[in-house]
Order: sequence, then structure tokens, then C-alpha cells
Amino acid sequence: NSNWSVSGGALWYAPSACVSEGHYPQYINTGVTVSNAEFTYETQIPSIACQPQEDSVLIFRNIACNRYFMVRLDHMLAQDGCPQGSPSYIYYDKVTPVTPQGVCTPGVNSGTFGGGVGSVTITCVAKNSWYSMRVRACGATILSKAWPTGDFEPADWQLSYVDSDLTSYSSGQFGFQANN
Repeated sequence: NSNWSVSGGALWYAPSACVSEGHYPQYINTGVTVSNAEFTYETQIPSIACQPQEDSVLIFRNIACNRYFMVRLDHMLAQDGCPQGSPSYIYYDKVTPVTPQGVCTPGVNSGTFGGGVGSVTITCVAKNSWYSMRVRACGATILSKAWPTGDFEPADWQLSYVDSDLTSYSSGQFGFQANN
């Protein structure tokens, strides 16, 4: 589809060694701008490829070379399995790009990564298994939940976070980041 850019939005947020190996591509829809929206999608976290903490990312608001906002389903274990009692996480994050000499180079710039400004612990997410996710961005509120595809959707939101920054950046493009 000509409305999708594989080079991503403002930057890659991944470790630089992995980027040079072709990991962490961003797919940003360049033809649609969204503001308040709800996304439902299926995803999976791949086996360890470059970094031990693989994740699945929905970028629900991308303002190229300015900021982007995301929800991550994160395994966060240095192994592919789920030892008994081990957790996974749903993170809400935002990234502010650092543009050398004020020049924005999509897919190249580094940035200030929020480091999980909002997070919730969930049952360990098994790698290479399909999960359904629902993410809602409304005003300054971000809501999210994840569950194994085929199971019943949880009645309550697992992550609920308020960030006034979302009202300053009220619309943008959306996309996904495939961390493998």
C-alpha cells in the first residue's frame, strides 16, 4: 500500500545495533491522520533475534520529527519461555526525537525514550503466540488491554494512564513496529 512508510516516523527507538541488522522496522500510515481513536488488532512477540526484550508496538499517534506515542506489549525476559510466575507488561510510552542540527531524517534520528511512563504487569506473554489487543486514545487518556487470541476479552482495561501531553499532540499518523 502506498500509504505505508517502512522507514518509520521520526526515528527508531530500538538499540542501534539491532537497527543496523534490519530489526525494529516501523510501518507508519502516511495517508491517515487520527486523533481520538480505538484500535483492535492481533499481534505476537517473536523469539529472541537481536535483543532479549522483544515486544510488539502500536504507535497510535505519530507526529513526525516531533513526538510519537505508543503502547507496547512486552515480554521483558532474557529468554523465550515463560517461567512459572514470570510477568510481562503493557507499557504506554512516548518518544521525543533528537534531530542533529535540527534536520529530521526519518528512521535515523535517535531520541529521548519515555522508558515506560505508564505500565501494568500482566501474566507472561508467550512468544510466538497470538494476542489480541485493544487500545483507546481519548483526550489525555490512554487505555489498553491484551489477551490470548481466542480467549474472552477482559471486561476491564488493564492499563489506564492520563498524560496531558496527549492533548498538546492531539492528532497524528498511526502505525506498528515489528520488533524481531
